[in-house]
Amino acid sequence: MTFEDIVSARPADKLKVFIMSWNMGNAPQSGIEYVLSQKEATTEFDIIVFGLQESTYKTKDGVDCVTQLTANIGAILGTSFFKVKHAQRAQMQLFVYAKQDLLPRISNVQFSVENTGFLHVFPNKGGILVTVQVDGTKLAFISCHLTAHEGVKHCEERNASIAEIFGGVRAGDQRWDVAEQFHHVFWMGDMNYRTTFDTTNLPANTKKNIKELNEVALQLEKSGKSAKTSVQQASSSSPKGSKRDSTTSNNNSDSDSDGEEETLMPKSNKDQSEKARKKAEWKEQHKKTMDMVVAEKWEDILALDELNREIAAGRVLNNFTALQPSFPPTFKRTRQESIQRIANGAKGGKEWDLLPEICSDAKRAVSTFYHHKRIPSFTDRILFKSLPAFKSNLVNHFFESCEQAVSSDHKPVRAGFEVTLVKGDDDILVDRNLLRWKGKVSSATSGSRSDAQILRMTFSDMKGENLEEMDSQLTGGKSDPYIVITTDPGALLLYKGTLNGDFEGVRSSIIYHELNPVWKETIDIGLASIDLRGLCRNASLIISVWDYDRTNADDLIGVMSIPIADILAQHAIGSSYSFNQALHSCTEIMGKLSGKITVQGTFDSLMTAYESLHGDRDNTERYVKLSEAMREKASLSQVNCGCTIA
Repeated sequence: MTFEDIVSARPADKLKVFIMSWNMGNAPQSGIEYVLSQKEATTEFDIIVFGLQESTYKTKDGVDCVTQLTANIGAILGTSFFKVKHAQRAQMQLFVYAKQDLLPRISNVQFSVENTGFLHVFPNKGGILVTVQVDGTKLAFISCHLTAHEGVKHCEERNASIAEIFGGVRAGDQRWDVAEQFHHVFWMGDMNYRTTFDTTNLPANTKKNIKELNEVALQLEKSGKSAKTSVQQASSSSPKGSKRDSTTSNNNSDSDSDGEEETLMPKSNKDQSEKARKKAEWKEQHKKTMDMVVAEKWEDILALDELNREIAAGRVLNNFTALQPSFPPTFKRTRQESIQRIANGAKGGKEWDLLPEICSDAKRAVSTFYHHKRIPSFTDRILFKSLPAFKSNLVNHFFESCEQAVSSDHKPVRAGFEVTLVKGDDDILVDRNLLRWKGKVSSATSGSRSDAQILRMTFSDMKGENLEEMDSQLTGGKSDPYIVITTDPGALLLYKGTLNGDFEGVRSSIIYHELNPVWKETIDIGLASIDLRGLCRNASLIISVWDYDRTNADDLIGVMSIPIADILAQHAIGSSYSFNQALHSCTEIMGKLSGKITVQGTFDSLMTAYESLHGDRDNTERYVKLSEAMREKASLSQVNCGCTIA
């Protein structure tokens, strides 16, 4: 048996997840049946998630939205599914369903909400979180509705809202946000990031893309393929006094009554020429985007996409993957209209019928599908993130829009995923001697055991770089950082050589008033298992950096995760594991941490011990699952009047 054999023995149990996001425009829904069919639901998926925005309405006969939506979803899913959780905050809703046969395998269902609307209190914008654990796999689903409108200011507000949502919705370990502890996080919603030609604060490659796309649009116009819309005609025919888009953040809706083009208009009305220039510039950008829609240049539009720009610049949702649309922009659409998909090649290789036969004016056709006062944008998105140890366990199979749903000015988007499940602490064997041992270990010999097989590691050469400043300038600024090392699963980390599920981690010393700290000490930790297969499948080290505060609770600076499989892979070739990774909090980069992790002992001796364990896995007198060991330990503690055996 080799280490490669151990790592390649992956779990076989799969979970298929369906995710849909839809801004319903506060209209009685028409088209939920186009989002997911009954046959597809019952035969293709195990967990189904619906994230809805602007979803409050009443039907003509007075039925409220939740009742109608629950009934319509139930008609599609039938009796094969049960409702795991329905969470609502004002106009936002999140439904999570699971197959009935998953019921005994689901645990730790939690939900949380965060408002980011007016004064950060109003629930017109914000996010909803629902978490689910299936066997040992921890899943988090977040549905959001972010600040509307075009412009750099509103883009920055959206970025801030995302960080605020991650900071506010809490589940699992309350010390850090869900993105840093759940194995797979799915983010969906009307994120309101727009198609933008603004080059403010853009990465250099994005500025280059915009220049190239301007040239592409010019070539399209010269070749006669321009899809000029009747923006000027429609604008001139609009009734005087129509309501303009508010430039204040967190408007309740992106409804059709918003008014004129969202552009970076001067705040002062004195400079009419500047106002006219801005308006003409916006119309030109609108025309260029419409040209790209007709030409089905989705990649070109995505090069102008704010969300892609902000992720590429590292300003938001670090380590998340945004699914890239290959369909017409979902916002801002004309209600009761849909773009028909056609057979590939039927119209010059086009996939979408953006030039309907019933319309003799080709230049007018595309404008029948889009509101003339908005630049078409991919505002409705689905993203995902996996912790490093579980990245290969998640695969995306499709990302689509649902054109036949016509009641809203947004089109629903849907995605399908396949998750390879792990069993967590049910898949890691530990030595029963960890339960039987009644000796005591002093702090000087912490983690040392001679009667049980444990895995020892040493941290050294640890350095922080450009850590976030957490202290007020009134108290001198900077930070007072220290490191905490823990594990996932949490019970894997030994406390003074013993099992202790409540152990919060091994701490370093504090370095005061420093943003680039250097720890000269070494830190030894002990893990409760040498089950290499179980560790490689399920376990990670979680390293967090904190700011010490004398008077208040300590502040988290950032977190990072290292798969134990990666550390063991280096140990197998006789090397220590060196790391130099970004620290994250609420998906934002908070500095870097570097260091070295050395597994104590030789790899040959570790493999010999593991082979002995592996050959004796069914010996319940010697080995026990980590989860069962913790239950037995809890039972022993109760027998001993609540005193934990040390």
